Amino acid sequence: MGSKITERLDHPPLNEQQIPERALRLWVSLAIALGALLRLALYLGNRSLWYDEALLALNILHRPFAGLFDTLDYHQGAPIGFLLLEKLATTIGGGSEFVLRFMPLLFGIGASFLFSQVARACLSRGAAPLAVLLFAINEPLIYYSSEVKQYSCDVAITLFLLWAIVRFLHSEMRVRSFCEMGLLGAAGLWFSHPASFLLAGSSVVLLLAVWGKSSAYLVRIVWIFGLWSISFALLYLFSLRGLGEDRVLGDFWHNYFPPHIFWSLETAQWLADRGLTVLGDPSGLATVLSAALFVAGCGALILKMKGDFVGLISSACFMTLLASYLHKYPLAERLLLFAVPIALLGVAEGATWLADTILRSAAARFGLVVLLLAQPVWLVTHSLISPRRPDDIKPAIDYILAHQQAGDAWYVYSQAQYQFRYYADLRHLTINVHVGANCAEDPSCYKADLDSLQKPRRVWVLFSHILVREQNDEEQIVLSQLDRVGTRQDEKRSPGARAYLYDLSAEAAIPSPKLVPSPANRSK
Repeated sequence: MGSKITERLDHPPLNEQQIPERALRLWVSLAIALGALLRLALYLGNRSLWYDEALLALNILHRPFAGLFDTLDYHQGAPIGFLLLEKLATTIGGGSEFVLRFMPLLFGIGASFLFSQVARACLSRGAAPLAVLLFAINEPLIYYSSEVKQYSCDVAITLFLLWAIVRFLHSEMRVRSFCEMGLLGAAGLWFSHPASFLLAGSSVVLLLAVWGKSSAYLVRIVWIFGLWSISFALLYLFSLRGLGEDRVLGDFWHNYFPPHIFWSLETAQWLADRGLTVLGDPSGLATVLSAALFVAGCGALILKMKGDFVGLISSACFMTLLASYLHKYPLAERLLLFAVPIALLGVAEGATWLADTILRSAAARFGLVVLLLAQPVWLVTHSLISPRRPDDIKPAIDYILAHQQAGDAWYVYSQAQYQFRYYADLRHLTINVHVGANCAEDPSCYKADLDSLQKPRRVWVLFSHILVREQNDEEQIVLSQLDRVGTRQDEKRSPGARAYLYDLSAEAAIPSPKLVPSPANRSK
């Protein structure tokens, strides 16, 4: 009996261990620094702008500031505040990849600091450092911190507003606090579309916080809600209405909206899959383990009298689901990146609770940490060794420029034209270019398109964001038509992009290769 008691005393709960506050602050600071270095390393890799980035970059570079308030070209959508910051950066520093990705990098690094503040305010003492470490080494958060899209901004604004709401709930609720909360929420809507879900969900929590107080508090809360509503109404008129009316976007994201019948087994299965996706894909965690820890963490927070925080995130999740059910917000992986910090907070709290209540031995606790960190560490290590480079068109363009001869022509595959336009503008290229027709999987269309060329002796064929639909690979369709009229003399391959040199003066035609069956509607 005595030995068991001694064993328990040798390993007290994590939150009861006398870890100096200075040591905890140092741990958090080191984790934030590690996260910043990982994000900076990927940023300095300076990969090619991929298809989606190029589409948004063309809008930013080719429009004036006022033009960013209108519906964007190429079926793009982004918060107006984010677009204005990007425009300001490119106006000052030019249109290079480094400049375009500078704001996402700042948001990504700033989010690490904001996350540490939220974790220290909302989690138990032992869970906060673990949560900050999970956030720092999260591969999706690192990756999207160097992408010309709004996703890292969504994360930062979500954390900023979450921190502001928690601080407000624990303040003395003076007039200044109400004014700050109203203005911050109204401004945040213009920098992040998902911010509306957090603010709408927080309305219930804020109302309950002042319920029973004097009528002056209710009037101030109503003022906050009114200010948020006016800001959202203006945002809807300028931006969100156009996005909602874009049928192409609606069709593209069709599979990421819940089934029509909300109270059905199919919908429940779909929602469970989306929830596990948040924990598995964007969070970069082992799905089953992280889901169990997240549930345990939410329960632990409720038991520790932090139900207001759980209610806040639950209400925000409900509003997100409601928007998706109304086909206003698709629950796709990268569009759910803003929810990753919430998931990590719950997982860290759940891991600490498990260590405090069940895993009392040092070996068991160490095993839990290994299981929890194994996948994130593997993903971030792999990303450093072999970083993601989708639609890596720069090496293909560089190869053509280094090997082309006078009189050579360029044939740019239709899906590659937007990346090519960006790099042609950036490098001030003046070359003879034929942009291919958007023929999908129709070989006869490609045949007519290639026959319309003025038949130069040599033509460079540039591919990127190569689509594969049903049974047909569009790259192979184009190449089979080129093999029919010329001979392939050179090629350069990079992830998601290709460059081929064809001599169209050759008279002998090479038989077309068979098309390789591939999954429907994806790109190489």
